[in-house]
Amino acid sequence: MSAAADPGPAARAALDDWLTHLRARARADRTVAAYGDDVRRYLCFLAMHLGGPPTPADLAALPQADLRSFLAQEQRRGVAARSLARRLSAVRSFTRFLADRTGADATPVLSARGPRHRRRQLPAWHWQ
Repeated sequence: MSAAADPGPAARAALDDWLTHLRARARADRTVAAYGDDVRRYLCFLAMHLGGPPTPADLAALPQADLRSFLAQEQRRGVAARSLARRLSAVRSFTRFLADRTGADATPVLSARGPRHRRRQLPAWHWQ
């Protein structure tokens, strides 16, 4: 991560608080780790995209266009639709957490629709 992509101490602290919150809610370790990585990528993207580290209040009230820019960049990097959906889920959860604490209106991010992906068909033996 370059210095230009550093999300800043406030965003890192908010991320740490959120991850602690997820662990306290008995989320699986791998889920917490994956969500943490997803949101770190988002925060680094925003630091570059916005030209500086965002504050927690900024993060909770970002327009949907910034989230879409992040997802588009990830898609260009070759991230699969399922992984994009997980990243969106992580960002929504993080944004909801921040909005609850800052009083910001997070509706634009929370209402973002995820990418379409094929549902896996269950094997025939599953139904027997």
